[in-house]
Amino acid sequence: MNCLNKKKETAIPFANSPLYPLGAGRKGAASALLFYGVPCIILLFLFGIDFSSTAQIVINEVCANNGSIIQDEDNDEPDWLELYNTDSVGVSLSGYALSDSTSLKWFFSDVIIPSHGFLVVFASAKDRKGNFLHTSFRINKDGDILKLFNADGLLSDKLKITANQLDHSSGRKPDGNTLTEGIFMQPTPGTSNNSSGFYIGYCTNPILSSAAGFYKSTVFLSVDCGTSSHIFYTLDGSMPTNASSPSITLNLDTNTTFTACFNSLANSSGLTVFPNPVSAMLNAGFILNEETEGNFILVSADGRKVITTVKKQYTPGLVEFQTDISGFNAGVYIISFLSDNLTKSARVVIIH
Repeated sequence: MNCLNKKKETAIPFANSPLYPLGAGRKGAASALLFYGVPCIILLFLFGIDFSSTAQIVINEVCANNGSIIQDEDNDEPDWLELYNTDSVGVSLSGYALSDSTSLKWFFSDVIIPSHGFLVVFASAKDRKGNFLHTSFRINKDGDILKLFNADGLLSDKLKITANQLDHSSGRKPDGNTLTEGIFMQPTPGTSNNSSGFYIGYCTNPILSSAAGFYKSTVFLSVDCGTSSHIFYTLDGSMPTNASSPSITLNLDTNTTFTACFNSLANSSGLTVFPNPVSAMLNAGFILNEETEGNFILVSADGRKVITTVKKQYTPGLVEFQTDISGFNAGVYIISFLSDNLTKSARVVIIH
């Protein structure tokens, strides 16, 4: 279940423009540079670089289950981590090390992160240094603790990595805030986390007082997913909306169909797809802030539009789409909502 607990926070705009790493980046990116952050001249003066071990470099974001977010120079999709420089000057990582244990596993070369800049490192076990950085170890996608050690060999920062779902990440918001950790459904390698939707964690599995099935008499049903979670439900079999409370108790007669969606669709600014992977009925939706005319399309990995809905007018609120994909070939697809002023997309994995 794609269930997330949302933590409300005020987003802080990120004013710096990112530079992208040479040959790496989001799918389709042609080229890039190694660093992300404030554009800078390659010539760096010594008085503008901090070589001390007290510099504030933090682990800002980690993706331990990368499927399509970013590619390396080999066109592989390894897991990755992002470091952020909270200092007002550039910081040298010479002598710094990364590890997922108490020992120091992988050391940085003399890499400099610009002031308030970002650095992406692939956790691929390829052990490379140069234009692209690859650690000598991988991150455990079932949960791990990533550690950063300074040039003195002392623990400088650590980040607990949740067992993320595909293409989710663990990280901090606002950037560099070591007191606030959570989950991002839309990771941002090499750029600020400040404008991304942020959740404090995955909620626990819902507790239902009665099992799913058909009943010949009235059923007394209670559903609980935790006090800080939201349960969206309908009684006619349609896609749930944001019209529920954290826990519900219902009397269901024999003509009622109870359908529940245990996720944070109403708190997400992106396009939410569930279940994902999917084998039969695909559900997608998002919260629309202003009226628009648009439609949904589903595109296969080879670029074919296998579904195109008719354009229609949508009013603010929940925009939903539901279709049976059981007849489609297994594989990776992209579902998108398109309008003149809005585009939202999500990756869909169809299995059989």
